[in-house]
Amino acid sequence: MKHEKLAQALDEISDAHIAEAAAVRRRRRPYWLGAAAAVLALAILVLTLTNPLAIHAKAVSTATYPEAQWQYREEMSDITASLYDFFAGSISQCLSGGSGENLAYSPVNLYMALCMTAELTGGSSREQILELLGSGGSEALRAQANKVWNACYRDWDHNATVLASSIWLNEGLPYNQAVMDTLSGNYYASVYQGELGSKKINRDIAVWLNQQTGGLLKKEVAQVSLPPETLLALYSTIYYRAKWTEHYEFSSSANTTGVFHSPSGDLSCTFMNRKELQTDYYWGSDYGAVALGLKDGSQMWFLLPDEGKNVEAILSGGEYAQMLLSAYSERWENSKYMRVNLSLPKFDITSRGDLSQELQALGVTDVFDPEAADFSASIPGASFPVWLTNVNQAPRVAVDEEGVTAASYIELPAAGAAEPPDEVIDFILDRPFLFVITNGYGIPLFAGVVNAP
Repeated sequence: MKHEKLAQALDEISDAHIAEAAAVRRRRRPYWLGAAAAVLALAILVLTLTNPLAIHAKAVSTATYPEAQWQYREEMSDITASLYDFFAGSISQCLSGGSGENLAYSPVNLYMALCMTAELTGGSSREQILELLGSGGSEALRAQANKVWNACYRDWDHNATVLASSIWLNEGLPYNQAVMDTLSGNYYASVYQGELGSKKINRDIAVWLNQQTGGLLKKEVAQVSLPPETLLALYSTIYYRAKWTEHYEFSSSANTTGVFHSPSGDLSCTFMNRKELQTDYYWGSDYGAVALGLKDGSQMWFLLPDEGKNVEAILSGGEYAQMLLSAYSERWENSKYMRVNLSLPKFDITSRGDLSQELQALGVTDVFDPEAADFSASIPGASFPVWLTNVNQAPRVAVDEEGVTAASYIELPAAGAAEPPDEVIDFILDRPFLFVITNGYGIPLFAGVVNAP
């Protein structure tokens, strides 16, 4: 890890990242006294990575981060295509029905957390996750996840995408060492053991979280406190930062103050403007879109519903996901290189929530059922039920003149289903829109709905 570069980049960021740990709320029933139930908590945090601090909990297995490996685009196209259903389905599930609030979600963050959960489980609990992720088995999943991890990892100057994970086991809990070694070796997760719910372990978890946030979220991390009945907690984090390429940079001197038509009423906000930006303009049956390039090879897509439509129409149709995927394999049929007068509001949005209902809607149900959940792969011989209580994600995405900063957890009058008639089009994101950040391999890192910038 190039900690110095990340630290320098973080110095340029205000408290622009979010962290929220999952906490289960069940009455205390110590498993060592013959409890009827036990709880496993999975938390998906949207955090950043900086220099390590001391952790005093017993290290069961320690992750060693590899050097990033170059991934061939043709090979990654097959991986991205195999994950199409998961990415498209989860984005739709996680961003729909927001009732007017801002929403954000990191598909790749949830993907990595689910991969590790599959390693912890067995039977139909594992099979449901493998089916959702489009994987034929555990070995195939590990190979797939390793390629995704390496395709995402970046640490170049002011451009970074860094994933981190940790697993915390309760003191005295029997565990399968081979599984823990698999998690550290294949998913780069560090595994610790101690008395979960104790002040000491809560402090250690806070130290680990502050590692990932660079001390920027001390107030939020100070609230982390696992209840004593927690048996296992998994934390998965992602940090992203990238600058616009020179072609897509904004100048603050061109900023204007304008009105954004939010569902809750008109808002005054700062718009970043580019006149006659030469770029591709895309359209679908319910939206128009542009994609702005970032120096790490990523693109940030902005999709604006047609007049009379809303973001729900884009998400439910699913056509947008085909557009994102085709942009990295073949040219999207409904696209045109032209001059775009772009007006984009600066925004810094956060979104917190439990994704367990969304996962159940996508077919992962057993792990949330005390009677059906099977964690025998990681906790062998348990005489008590173990199940997943929640899946919390707390993303934050900020866009300004220089670029994008996001942790997780991820725009305009448009032409709609017809080709734009003119060579110049006004693309004004002054009402609710959808955004998606895809990396150079087409993997969606973040997606979100901006209802109030």
